[in-house]
Amino acid sequence: VKYEWVSSLDGLISNQKQFTNYNLSVGTHMITLRAQDNEGQWSDYTQFFVVVNHRQGCMNPDANNYDSKNQCIIRSCKWP
Repeated sequence: VKYEWVSSLDGLISNQKQFTNYNLSVGTHMITLRAQDNEGQWSDYTQFFVVVNHRQGCMNPDANNYDSKNQCIIRSCKWP
């Protein structure tokens, strides 16, 4: 099984089933995902948007989200 995660801003970001990306650029990303089965057939594309904001007060420059306590969260993605 193969995976392909592509960001509209950063290009290929992973080919793993599950990953964490600490280096997404600031901005609105359209993430495109597809998977290839054991017979070589690729799935249809699935797309969703991720908005990466820079926020003052966050000590982690790689964070792309914040919880209710204003703590940094790093985006993790996985195949369903």
